[in-house]
Amino acid sequence: MSDRDRTRDSSDHPSGLDDPQETAARVQRRVAAVNATASRAVDESIDLTDAQYPASSLSNTHSVLRKLMGQTRQALSQTERAIAATDSEYGEPTPRQITDEHADRLRETYDGPVRNLALMLLAFNRRKWLYESPETRGAQEVERHGLTANQREWLNDLQDAWRASDVE
Repeated sequence: MSDRDRTRDSSDHPSGLDDPQETAARVQRRVAAVNATASRAVDESIDLTDAQYPASSLSNTHSVLRKLMGQTRQALSQTERAIAATDSEYGEPTPRQITDEHADRLRETYDGPVRNLALMLLAFNRRKWLYESPETRGAQEVERHGLTANQREWLNDLQDAWRASDVE
């Protein structure tokens, strides 16, 4: 994907939004890149069991898999943005929409470094619960609150400690 595609300004389109066909084409290119990287990862891993010294093959496979993970995250993010931009009546909210709704509340609830930690956990939860384990209790908690019950408890304890140290 070119830098132009990544940094495209929405003012290019007369309505102020990207053309839906153009957006769909960018998403399709992103998914095609993910598929190509996945294919390379499979090709790299085929020789692992037959290699006399698998360290270099394993290193190559690991490198391709890390690239695949990054590309997959970018493709998911771009797809969610495209869905949100083109159809607000999509049905169920996307994981990004869910976490975006909770982000403002978390910014108001927590202060200082605890706020940053809460927002990092929110982003982590989108990947961990909403993408990877959507049918679990943890995912239900993240949909409802943005954080799991344990995370909220820990953050509240940290917030209390932060405020207590700030008073002193």
